[in-house]
Amino acid sequence: MPGGGQDLARTRTPFLSAELPRKRNKMTGNQSWYVYVVECADGTLYTGISTDVARRFKEHNAGRGARYTAARRPVTLRASWHFQDRRAAMLAETSLKRRSRESKKRLLKAAGDFRDGVWDLRRD
Repeated sequence: MPGGGQDLARTRTPFLSAELPRKRNKMTGNQSWYVYVVECADGTLYTGISTDVARRFKEHNAGRGARYTAARRPVTLRASWHFQDRRAAMLAETSLKRRSRESKKRLLKAAGDFRDGVWDLRRD
């Protein structure tokens, strides 16, 4: 792997579906982390990390999530990505937050993925 970086294992979680990601990996007992993007009522995007996306989504809509989203309810879950540990999720979150709004929109539309420390737009 270039630069000796660790492989950041992740899987793409589909846009808001009936079954949202669960908190623990049942096979290993390890805690999984997720980066998620919600769209606020005013059209702005909010990015965060959590071990339980369903719980965090409910908190945002109840006004208890983040100060930013509390004033912009209701929010809609647009996407979430799974990561094996908190460090990998935080790196992905920071990278995503640095992108422009248009770049984030393209990433959501193209079902982008986080690979080797870079957000990658899949070209199907």
